[in-house]
Amino acid sequence: MSHAVLAPSSAHRWIPCPGSIAMCRDLPNEDTEASIEGTKAHEMAAHMLNGEAWLAVDSIEEGAVMFSHVKAYTDDIQRRADGKILLVEQKVLVAPWTGEKDGFGTADAIIFDETTGHLEVRDLKYGMVVLVHAEENEQLMLYALGAKHLVETFGYEVKSVTVAIHQPRRDHYDEWSVSIEKLLEFGAYARSRGTIALSAMPGEELHPDPHGCEWCPAKTFCKAYEEAVHKIVFDEFTEINGVPTAVARPVEGEVTPGELDMVEAWVSAKRKWIFEQLNAGVPLQSWKLVEGRAGNRKFSDEEAVEALLRKMRFKVSEFTEKSMLPLTKIEKLVGKERWQQLVKYVKQNPGQAQMTPMSDKRPVFQTASIDDFDDLTRISAPLE
Repeated sequence: MSHAVLAPSSAHRWIPCPGSIAMCRDLPNEDTEASIEGTKAHEMAAHMLNGEAWLAVDSIEEGAVMFSHVKAYTDDIQRRADGKILLVEQKVLVAPWTGEKDGFGTADAIIFDETTGHLEVRDLKYGMVVLVHAEENEQLMLYALGAKHLVETFGYEVKSVTVAIHQPRRDHYDEWSVSIEKLLEFGAYARSRGTIALSAMPGEELHPDPHGCEWCPAKTFCKAYEEAVHKIVFDEFTEINGVPTAVARPVEGEVTPGELDMVEAWVSAKRKWIFEQLNAGVPLQSWKLVEGRAGNRKFSDEEAVEALLRKMRFKVSEFTEKSMLPLTKIEKLVGKERWQQLVKYVKQNPGQAQMTPMSDKRPVFQTASIDDFDDLTRISAPLE
């Protein structure tokens, strides 16, 4: 994992908002359940690609699930790297493109074809929440620049570059071929933003950005972010007879998915901060802690309960139920080949309509035909 200040993994934040570096400088880098899980998956992948054993999981079940996802990634990497140079968890220098002395990043997998000069930089994403894309991905482009530099130090010429995202838990794979010219152009831009980031004082060079703000540790108290959210929210209101009234923006000025993400992330961050303050015993004027709904009831000692039920003259069949294992467990039980015999019995409801940014590569979900609607343009009377 990279520990550089201008880390490639956070380039999506400091490139659009260089001032975020100063804002986050003294903030603790707290691990989350997702980041810990991701670290384990990366360690497992590295050991598997290097032909080594790795057992650092909390349970056999966790290890089996993680293994199945990670193996999908490592199998693909090994297939693509056959007959080529493969570098796993390779440290690459990115200082020339960030401006930070000795700045570096760690690429999950670098593949280089000596015969064609084709360079591939492949990144494992173990997360489930956000679908990650390769095109214009700042982290991957910085890795590609560092990988290109590394390969060239061994006397090879890099003629073409592909960057790719492997997200096995979402069954998602995405790659992007980027020209050498575009990659170098990005490198120059990243260097200019890095120079600003390293010299900016707290409160300077803050440029709120949907993707960057969502994961920024300073978002709870960033005034620039708060002002951006305020503008997004209150641009939806106008005064009618002196009363603030919600109105729809014109189509050309509609709220974008990124703007909504910024508002939601800001609200979520504020709620989290308030909850943390209350848990720490800090009194707040408008908030307090109360006991929530109790969890589901369950027996603490099922053997003792069973013994008592038997004394009550109940038959075992009266208080136990036997049923088939869940579908996912049956699928793992029978294996891929025999599973095909059961597929015809599998039913699945179609997915529901889901709002998503236009940048999402999935096809448009057509919920209704234009023929399903009446032609309201022929109605001259105003609608009540």
